[in-house]
Amino acid sequence: MSFKTFVFSFSGQLVICFGFCLVGAFLRLRPIVMTEFWNDEVSSIDFVQTASYQDILLQKGKYHDYAHPSGYYLLLKAWLHVVPAEDSLIRALSLIFYFPAVFLVFLIARRLLHNHPASIFAVIEFCFHPTLANLSFQARMYSISMFCTLLSIWCFQRFLDKPHQQKQILWLCLATAATVYTDYAAVWLLVIYGAYAVYYLKTRPALIKSFLQLFVGIGLLTFPQFWVLIAAHWKFGYIIPGSVPQGKAFPYEFILIQLVDILGLPTTLYGTFNLFVSGGVLVLIFQSIKRKLRFEQALIIFPLLASLVFSILFYHIFLARNLFIVSLGICFLFAYLLLEFWRKKQVFQLCVLLCCCLLQLSSSWTFQGFYITQGAKKISNAIKQEQGYAVFLPGAYPLIYLDYYFPRAGLDASSELFLHAEDNVESVMKPSTRPYYIFYAYDCAKQAECEKVKHNVDLTCERVHCAGFQQL
Repeated sequence: MSFKTFVFSFSGQLVICFGFCLVGAFLRLRPIVMTEFWNDEVSSIDFVQTASYQDILLQKGKYHDYAHPSGYYLLLKAWLHVVPAEDSLIRALSLIFYFPAVFLVFLIARRLLHNHPASIFAVIEFCFHPTLANLSFQARMYSISMFCTLLSIWCFQRFLDKPHQQKQILWLCLATAATVYTDYAAVWLLVIYGAYAVYYLKTRPALIKSFLQLFVGIGLLTFPQFWVLIAAHWKFGYIIPGSVPQGKAFPYEFILIQLVDILGLPTTLYGTFNLFVSGGVLVLIFQSIKRKLRFEQALIIFPLLASLVFSILFYHIFLARNLFIVSLGICFLFAYLLLEFWRKKQVFQLCVLLCCCLLQLSSSWTFQGFYITQGAKKISNAIKQEQGYAVFLPGAYPLIYLDYYFPRAGLDASSELFLHAEDNVESVMKPSTRPYYIFYAYDCAKQAECEKVKHNVDLTCERVHCAGFQQL
C-alpha cells in the first residue's frame, strides 16, 4: 500500500489520529500529576462528598451548585466509590472521556471534509488546543460535556442525512439531553440547531416537520433540568455560570482576552506577534464565510453572536470555558481552511494558520491559561519552615481550597483567617495560642487598590510575626 493510499483510507487516517491522540493524552497527563486542583475542582470534590445521591439527583437538600446540572456530580460520586480520593485518580474520570471525544472529532471532520486527509488536522487541533486541553483533564464537567456535545453534533450530521427517520431524531434528542444534564453550555447547541431550522425554511422546507419533532423531543427530555435552573433563578437571582467582571461598563478588554482563549492563543506570550496572528486568524475566519452555511462556520458564529448579545443586554456570560463549543468549531474550521488554502495555493494564509497552531502548541506545553495551581504547596512549605504566622496575597483564593490541602500537609485548617482588602486584622483576630495563617483576598484592577492591600499587610506584619510573604 502506497503512502497516498494509506493517508486517504479510513484505517490509515485512524492510525495517524490515534498517534496524535496519545501525544495529546501525554499533554494532559502532565498537569494531572504535576499540579494541584484549582478552586472549582476542590468545590466539586467537597460537593460530592457532602451531598447524597438523592440530593444530587433531585437537586435539593445539600445540593447547592445550581449554576451547573447534576449529571457530572452523579458520575463523580460513583467514581469515588471505585477509586481512592487521590487528585490524579479523581481527574482520570475526565481524561477517560477525552479518547472517545477524539474519535468523534475524527468522524465529524471526515463527514465535513468528504473523507479528505485534512480531517486529521481537526484531530490535531483538538488534541493540542490549549483551552480544550485544559478543560479535558479537570475534575469538572467540561470533558464529559465536550464528549456529549460532539456526540450530539455527530448525531445531527446523521439527522441531516436522514431527517425523516424517527431513529435518528431519537438518538439526537438523547445525545443533546445528555449534554444539557452535564453542562448548561449545551444551550449553544440549541442555538445552532435553531439557526439551521431557520436556514432550511427556504432551502429545504420539507425538513421543518422533522425539526419540530426534534425540538419537542429535546424540550420534553430537558424540561426538568431547565425548570431547576428557572426555579433557582427566581429564588436566588442570577445564577447563570460565568466568572465575568461585573460593573457599569461592559468589559471589552475581558471579552478580547476570552476571544484569544477561544482561539487557543497565549494571552501574554510574544506580545505584538501574538496580536498579529490573532487578528490574522480572525480575518481568515471572516473571509471564509460564504453564502452557503457550513456547519463548522455555524459552530463559531451563532454561539459567539448569541452570547455577546445576551452579555450586552442582560448578563455577562461571555467566558471561554462556557463557549468551548466555539473552540470545537475552530478545530473543524481550521481543517477546512487548511484544505482550501492548500488547494488554492494561498501561501500567506497557510503561514498565518500554521503560526496560530504553533502558538497553540506552545500554550499547551507551558500550561498557559490553564486553571491549575501549586499555591497550597507553597503556602504549606512557607508555614512549616518558619513555624509561625504566614501572610499572603493569593488573590481570590476561597477557604475551601486551603481547607482541602492543609490537613494533607499536617497543618491545622481551623487556624486560617481570611481577610479582604478593607478588613482590619486586629478587628477580626481573636486571642489564641495557635498560629494564624492569614490570607488577604484581593483582585485589584488599579495600582492604588494594590497599594492599599500591601499597606494593610505591612501593618499586620508589625503586629504579628509574619512567617512568610508570597504573592501567588
